[in-house]
Amino acid sequence: MKQLHILLIIVIISISSSSCTYYHKIFGPRKTPFTNTEREQLVAKQVPLNMIQYYNEKKIMLKRVLDSAGTIIKSGEVQLENGKYINYVTLEKETPGKCVSFTESTINISFEASDSKGLTFIKTDNNNAPYVLQVVDGNIEYQGEMYKLYVNTVTNIKNIGTNNKGYKTPVGNTALLIKKNTLYSKKIHKSVMKGNKVN
Repeated sequence: MKQLHILLIIVIISISSSSCTYYHKIFGPRKTPFTNTEREQLVAKQVPLNMIQYYNEKKIMLKRVLDSAGTIIKSGEVQLENGKYINYVTLEKETPGKCVSFTESTINISFEASDSKGLTFIKTDNNNAPYVLQVVDGNIEYQGEMYKLYVNTVTNIKNIGTNNKGYKTPVGNTALLIKKNTLYSKKIHKSVMKGNKVN
């Protein structure tokens, strides 16, 4: 009977563990849009913006036509299409990024090892709306160059192809996300110098 109880406990633990893994595999860690309301709460808690882990909501592709094949490429890949050299840079859905700079209305997030390679997200007039990529007429600045922004509208796309299938421009955009528990779990540890008396 004792062995049966032990076996039952092992089965329950295995099921709950696999269920949790399956949930995270399908849905991923719970994330929430980063809005100005969240930002104000973080400021009130004295949590620096560069201590938060950020994510992009959707997969995006940046595209620009190069002057020539000899143009220096800082990111992405180059493809020859219809006699033109095209520079593509892709960002997978929910890629982790960190804040490298910010202003009152923007936050610059780097999704690459170099902090100089950042994308600018901007707040909207609605405090409860998420920060979105700063786009002008469907174009976005990245590493000092202007790219056309394409936002993925189809899930599980493996290859962007040459026809940009599954992407829209310029109507699409992607929101900035943070983990849902960030506002509750982040704590700032402070210490106060006690002084050093001379005996």
